Amino acid sequence: QEIVVDDEPPPSKFRGRWGTQPDTPLALPDEEPVPTPQIELPKGELVAGQSVSIIVKLPDLTPRIYVKLWLHDRQTRSLLDGPHWLMNFLPNGSGELEVRTQLTVPFGCFEIQFEAIAIEMATQRESHKIIVDRMVIPPDLPTLSLDELDV
Repeated sequence: QEIVVDDEPPPSKFRGRWGTQPDTPLALPDEEPVPTPQIELPKGELVAGQSVSIIVKLPDLTPRIYVKLWLHDRQTRSLLDGPHWLMNFLPNGSGELEVRTQLTVPFGCFEIQFEAIAIEMATQRESHKIIVDRMVIPPDLPTLSLDELDV
């Protein structure tokens, strides 16, 4: 008796609507790292209870990549919000893909960390983590000058 084992799968009979398979790679080459996302936040301090607009950017690559975004309290090291899975990236005209999201700055913390990693969908490989810190101020903080404090 002879047993034949094929190492390669047989060619697919279905080749798509136009008869060809897409030639775009579904994954990055093994030697190429998953790109680290960029996080853009408003400059300066954030106000507790207010919504903040966050822009997350990635290089414009063919493989499908999504970003996991979450918030940590810097003092207690506890998870404040997330993780949020960001997938609907659109070209921004600068050779990058970006997605915008809104998060509410949580009450009860003085400093928060926005953390994110990119994950390649096909292989589940992860990028390096990016961390952006911001100070948080209460919403009703009065603005006093030194003259008003009788110093």
